Amino acid sequence: MFVGNFKSVADERTKKKNQPDVLKLMIQNEALKERKVKDYQNPFNPPEVPPQYKSRAERRGDTAKRLPIY
Repeated sequence: MFVGNFKSVADERTKKKNQPDVLKLMIQNEALKERKVKDYQNPFNPPEVPPQYKSRAERRGDTAKRLPIY
């Protein structure tokens, strides 16, 4: 991380002294962001099992089984 735009020598020393703390905060923020993205679950689209589709032959067989034979 580059620290620049010094107004004075004291300002430069202060910024260089605070640089490790700022870098630590940036790392923590990035880790928090990655964790939130990884753990995200859409509340409007809960995970559910998709419907199982049957072929036309399977559907015909189901209706044939239900119809009574006289």
